[in-house]
Amino acid sequence: MSPEHAHAEAVLAKLCKLRALPDDYVYPAPLDLLEETFRSLLIRLRETLNAALLMESANASDGVPHPPLHFDYVDAKEQNAIAFQHDNCAFILVTLPMMGLMQQTAQRLGSSAAIAHLLSLAPFNAQISATLADALFSTQLSFLASHEYTHHVHEHVKPASGAELAIQKEISGTGTGRLEQQAQEAAADSYAVYMVLANLFAGDGREIAVKALSSKGNSSTMDEDLLALFTFAVGGFFCAFPPVAISSSTVYGRSHPPEDVRMNYVMHSLSSWCNQSRPALETWMNLSRYQAHIRAVVEAVRGAIGLPGWDAQLIFLLSAPGKEYLKQLEELRLHQFGILKRNSEARRASQ
Repeated sequence: MSPEHAHAEAVLAKLCKLRALPDDYVYPAPLDLLEETFRSLLIRLRETLNAALLMESANASDGVPHPPLHFDYVDAKEQNAIAFQHDNCAFILVTLPMMGLMQQTAQRLGSSAAIAHLLSLAPFNAQISATLADALFSTQLSFLASHEYTHHVHEHVKPASGAELAIQKEISGTGTGRLEQQAQEAAADSYAVYMVLANLFAGDGREIAVKALSSKGNSSTMDEDLLALFTFAVGGFFCAFPPVAISSSTVYGRSHPPEDVRMNYVMHSLSSWCNQSRPALETWMNLSRYQAHIRAVVEAVRGAIGLPGWDAQLIFLLSAPGKEYLKQLEELRLHQFGILKRNSEARRASQ
């Protein structure tokens, strides 16, 4: 274990002892109580993510100064992930209930006949379903960790000025958000796409994904399959939480944009990444293919009754109030990005 991570673990233990974290978080998380296979997977993923964070370059963070990063698990009552800085540590914490939710979601996706058909996985059996679920879970966790990492490097998270920790939560209570926060979340989703796809296509994430897809015996479509797997995983993560009806009176008070809006930002970044790294894939994930993929995800995670709720979101977003909401959200996101860019340019000019 590196000195940075040893220090971070000591800080977490102290914060939990002082009850300084939300909802009486427990650290270390009791991983020994989990099923052995799942426990081993979590430990391996934690080691992989922390090794990657330790090797993080200034290019990835665009030169934004921040303390050493540490990823870890905590036990809690809530399904959540948080980012905060304290005592020269930048933390990304995921609660065990959130890990359990992602595992359940990945299993639902992995056992979906519709998703197996879209991936051309045949014959589709329990073993293939299990390896597919592992790849989906790994991709979901990679996306969540990258999302929280972005909050650090886009300066959404600041060191606490006093005893109160400045915490960025993945899930906040209904009606507790603001549009500025939604713009930050959209930016975190967008930036996370680049890191997860790079890892999935050319990093540690590729091995587990290729294993899940190897039953096809056809490697010529592997890039397309990896892109589809990413879409299934992230769409499934967004759909894992109970759907909430949106309207002009409620959409501005959310902590995060609606699921359909988040996926729209994700797919725009996916297209941009393909243009830069896999040009042949940019036109492959077209609108009709995306719609087929996301409908399979919604039905796998929420059941057939989830489709009307997803369609209702789209109907609102296409209405005049919905378009106004999207306009304001994008204006704020671009404004925040402009500030980030100017800060980056100022840092480079001062070097």
